[in-house]
Amino acid sequence: MAIITSRGTLDIPSMGRLPTQKGITYGFGNPKREPVMGDSGLLGHTEEYTDSAMIKCKLSDTSALDKEKLQAVVDETVTLQVNNGQAFTLNNAFMADVVEVDTSSGDIEVTFYGSELIAI
Repeated sequence: MAIITSRGTLDIPSMGRLPTQKGITYGFGNPKREPVMGDSGLLGHTEEYTDSAMIKCKLSDTSALDKEKLQAVVDETVTLQVNNGQAFTLNNAFMADVVEVDTSSGDIEVTFYGSELIAI
């Protein structure tokens, strides 16, 4: 029986394993395709990249989490491993958000964008 993804871990070489909370979201940044029609019907399609490959998650604000290093993440290889046995790398990744800590929950919402998300 197949395992359905329900957990994941996130590692960055300069920081190690991040304290992720449940609910990591990732996307491959695939192009949006639109049909091109002619007098005789479908001629083909166009492609436009509207989204970058990305990983979004919430981190727990632990005393071990270096928020300055987190804010400075640029041109890193971020590795995501999920509990169904798959693993991915986000190449040339950078931190997209300003680090903001929600003190009512201890959460930090982060998004990493990169050039490609590939299976390893």
